[in-house]
Amino acid sequence: MERKKFRRKGGFWSRVNRAVTEVGIEHFDDDCAWDQRVKLPAWQLERLADREAQAPDKTTHGRPLGEAKIDAASVMRAYQIILRRGVGMGSRTTFGTFAVETDYDGYGITLTDGAVRVRVLFHNQVSIDSPNRRALVKFRRELHELLT
Repeated sequence: MERKKFRRKGGFWSRVNRAVTEVGIEHFDDDCAWDQRVKLPAWQLERLADREAQAPDKTTHGRPLGEAKIDAASVMRAYQIILRRGVGMGSRTTFGTFAVETDYDGYGITLTDGAVRVRVLFHNQVSIDSPNRRALVKFRRELHELLT
């Protein structure tokens, strides 16, 4: 009887690389400031939890709500919420006081409440058109309420 040689795919380092990179994401939490898949000592987990509890609010970046910066990530999260919950009319989707649209090429996102218009352009550049400061503060408050 002739023995067949089974050749493994790849060499030693490719098997090591495959073993190291094949990690499940069932324990991954987007809301956590650290990767919970890594087993850390209890004292380090306590420190990380304390640091996260003392961290400023991510949506306002530690500023008063009326002066909070509008960043691309917040606008894109609001865009996804509005698409899921809103009513679509053509290329425009509305939810509550907000309406969203995308550019014809899909790279630009526009979020508006009727007075303030925020656009997220290519490479996450943010463009804000507002008639006055009061309208911008109102927009920021409504955006914060939508995201929380």
